[in-house]
Amino acid sequence: MRILRWGKPRQRKGYDGDAIAYTGSGRIEQSYGIVVNDFTGDVSRVKYVRLTFKKFSHLSLQSVFVTGQDAENGLRTQDVQVRLGTENTRAGLSFTAQAIKAQLGLQGTYDPETASVSFGMMIVPKSVLDNGGYATIAAMIQSGNTANVLDIPVQNPQAQDDETVTFTATMTQIPLDDFDTTLCFVPYVKENGSFRFGKQTECVYTTVADAGKFLYPESGTWAVNVEDFRREIDGKQYFDVCAAASVTPIGRDATPVFPIEAPGYYIAEGTFEVDADTMWRVLEYAHTGNGAIKWLHFSAETYTKNPDQYDGVLPISKMEDPLYVQMCVPNETASYMGTAGRSEVTPSGRTNASNLYELTDRYVNALPIGAIYANPEKDLPDDAQFTLCFGKITLAARSKDSDDWFIGSQIDCKPVDIYPLPWTLENDENPVKNYRLSDDKVVWVNDHYEIKLTGADIKGTSFADERVNGSILHFWGDFYRFEKGSDVLGIATGFTVWVKEPEWAGYMTAAVGADIRGADGYCQQAFAGINYDVTAQPRTIYGHNVGPVCYDAVMDSTAVQQLLGMN
Repeated sequence: MRILRWGKPRQRKGYDGDAIAYTGSGRIEQSYGIVVNDFTGDVSRVKYVRLTFKKFSHLSLQSVFVTGQDAENGLRTQDVQVRLGTENTRAGLSFTAQAIKAQLGLQGTYDPETASVSFGMMIVPKSVLDNGGYATIAAMIQSGNTANVLDIPVQNPQAQDDETVTFTATMTQIPLDDFDTTLCFVPYVKENGSFRFGKQTECVYTTVADAGKFLYPESGTWAVNVEDFRREIDGKQYFDVCAAASVTPIGRDATPVFPIEAPGYYIAEGTFEVDADTMWRVLEYAHTGNGAIKWLHFSAETYTKNPDQYDGVLPISKMEDPLYVQMCVPNETASYMGTAGRSEVTPSGRTNASNLYELTDRYVNALPIGAIYANPEKDLPDDAQFTLCFGKITLAARSKDSDDWFIGSQIDCKPVDIYPLPWTLENDENPVKNYRLSDDKVVWVNDHYEIKLTGADIKGTSFADERVNGSILHFWGDFYRFEKGSDVLGIATGFTVWVKEPEWAGYMTAAVGADIRGADGYCQQAFAGINYDVTAQPRTIYGHNVGPVCYDAVMDSTAVQQLLGMN
């Protein structure tokens, strides 16, 4: 940041914009004057710049400028000049701002006579905002309250080039006749009656003994008042996320505009990136609108170059579809392969689902795969004894010559093999081999298999090799065969699992996917689903390879849920 102290620049760190404060005369004989204090803390996301100046009599006859180059919503405030009022001089204000054409969708030469957009600046005394309970001018306008707003529209642009339109305007009478008045001003663009606001700035003139300073939230978190953005839609109460975001200093992380106290969330448009806890909460709360959310740390595995990779964007319209949701959310729980999707957990490993290898003509069959890991966040004793129960393991498919989805393969799930981790150990020069559970530990009960295990089985401590740092109960379903992979539009797999002893619920993690194989034995994994928590109640662990590009054309979520036993 640059601060001009009587024309001499002083460098500051921590602010990602460019703000300048200086006097209009450019020459001060006194040794004292305006001083901008040092400040500390990360202000890279600051949205409102506040300049506070000492009370000096010579300022009453001079102008004070605030200029900057940091843009927001396609608008960049270049300078605002405030002339203080005295007995012989009216207070006045002029401003210059730039509109960035590309960000505002403007093409060619801007002509105010024919263009659908217009520009201007709004000014409001800070006391009006405070008394009305508004944090910003934008919030007040969004609420429909335009009282005491000084709106200075621009009649003609001052200058323009291929990239920007520079506009300026002046108001010769403003309500600033003493040093105790605080003015807030913000540039805007107006299109079809709707406003888009730039960065709001506050000019403060005060009798505070210390010199002026830039003010920002000490904690870095801006509180959002739920009541300011409450909306009733179809008889239900929601928090208006877009309205809050338009006046709240957020960067990529939009979590602050999803307050936990909200009755529900209305996202009119756009995609908002949020932390894991917020993403789960939005799914749980009431939600409406045409917008979307995305987990901040979503990271699909792109090395396979799948043309329909999951992108993590979860539209409001898909939030009731569990098959779409699982493409976007983080892991429910942790495993050897990746961390759990919670805000306090630093993401590591495979943290969300990924669409891996495309089903091409190289492949002639597919089969469902499943895995059970120990949850590394839980302390599972080696001598713990528990029973995992398994229902059916299913692969559903849709082909070019089928009208809808159908069962490609389905068998009773019977896991019997424990594999060492890491996976490379089985192919090592001195390999560590998997072992098979004894027959007395695999029991058919009524309509399902029950597998008796110990903590040592699933933690890897049953292997007498120091290279082993984990293990996995790994299993497959039956083959679904086809002539060539391009004939298959999509596959989905699932299996049912639960732990018989409730006290061990949450100690295991389940994962699902599908292997695809060629006639020569070549094998790859088509997709990997998220980590699911193994509970004491039967639940279907599911995933699929139909990404967002083809989803609406290929997926029949209701049919697939029924085929996989999710209903």
